[in-house]
Amino acid sequence: MPYYDDELVRQLTAEAIERTGSRLLQMHRFGGNDLEHTRALLNLFDFSQGARIADIGCGVGAMAEQMQAIRNDLGFVLVNPSLAQLQMCPDRFAKIHATAEKLPLERGDVDALMVTYALGHMDLPLFAQQAMRILAPGQKLCIFDLFKLDASAPCRLAEDLNYAERTLYWVLQGFDQHHFDCTAMQTATHLPEATAALLPNPNTLDNTFSVALVLTRRKK
Repeated sequence: MPYYDDELVRQLTAEAIERTGSRLLQMHRFGGNDLEHTRALLNLFDFSQGARIADIGCGVGAMAEQMQAIRNDLGFVLVNPSLAQLQMCPDRFAKIHATAEKLPLERGDVDALMVTYALGHMDLPLFAQQAMRILAPGQKLCIFDLFKLDASAPCRLAEDLNYAERTLYWVLQGFDQHHFDCTAMQTATHLPEATAALLPNPNTLDNTFSVALVLTRRKK
């Protein structure tokens, strides 16, 4: 999504929500509906009781909204470079207009970071530096995102979706260099028909897959 044009972001976001009937703005899912998908992510992410989580690249805040509906002990801070999408987020959440590469958060402000379907819009090394700065050893960065199957496979993520074409191995290596260990992983395979219909090309997702990860900050 071209975040440099916020009015276009507003239009594309509204269209995607209307056509799919879902505010999650994600492709592959862990189940046949939003609730099943959210429960599966919560189970894998396993946030501590009463955790305060920064949702980086939060979209319209639907993931935070649904997670809190299931676990009302959780608190969320929504972070997005798009003012248009922030304005579409539920008002009960704290909202921060910022990029992932320059987060106005300090250690102790939150207990975990979460990124769902936004990593491909970020400068990964810069975001990894921010995550390392904000999170204390033992705290978690939880990711659900779209990855290229392998380095040599043809891919259309950049061409069709303006999304970085990164392999899972490359991402894990990048975070390992910033003192994060992968402590949990699960692959999602379900693609709702309404979501598939939004894709600009029948082959857009060829040689890609979606994975949920828990990356735990280790001691240096």
